[in-house]
Amino acid sequence: MPEVASRHLAASRFALLKQGPWQVFFHYGQINRSHSQAEALNWSATLDGIDVAHDPGTVGYGSPLSNGYYRRGLCHNVPLIDGEGQMPWKPGALTTFDAERAVMTGDQPDYRPGASARRTLRIEGDDLIDEVVVTCTDPHRADARLGLALHLQGRAILPAAFTPTADFAVSRTEPFRHWLDVRSATFENHAEIEVELSGGPRLLVRFSTPGRFILHQGSSPDFPPARRGVRTGVGPMA
Repeated sequence: MPEVASRHLAASRFALLKQGPWQVFFHYGQINRSHSQAEALNWSATLDGIDVAHDPGTVGYGSPLSNGYYRRGLCHNVPLIDGEGQMPWKPGALTTFDAERAVMTGDQPDYRPGASARRTLRIEGDDLIDEVVVTCTDPHRADARLGLALHLQGRAILPAAFTPTADFAVSRTEPFRHWLDVRSATFENHAEIEVELSGGPRLLVRFSTPGRFILHQGSSPDFPPARRGVRTGVGPMA
């Protein structure tokens, strides 16, 4: 096979960074409505050839899970505004792509009505750094609930602060009903979670955001009929 190299594939709104042990695939936008999903700014990655995060695919269009989960933001590694990803589809722009510095930035000025989103991914040695900025451009959206879905292919080793959350899906959109066995904890400014990759090393995942925030971890649909987060399986977080 050809050697993997960093590339910007503008015609498909994809970009790939390859440096050190990391390969990072960035889907920063979509070129038309056909087969579009709420997945703008989604990323997947491998570390030394080990699956860190992947797109779970979909189900038949006749399944309620098609529009009820797999095509929605919570299924992907994307910013969430009031529980949802991008709407409607937009091409977006890759405003930074520097293969030598191993950094790329995708912009979605119209991520959702009244809100924009930007994501920067960079590789620094053994670290993958992910920075997300969501801006409410409509003052009437100032009270929007902001979130971030993160699906990693490994077992999340949770601190004792995490406790079962029976009402996780209450007052949230339909996709949240498909997460099971959810546990939650509240943090201030930052949090650290260890994730043991399936068949690989452990990752230390650091979250940083000003003020108090809640992390939820649970089991969600993966490649049908598999699930993430089942016992020692995969653990998505939001």
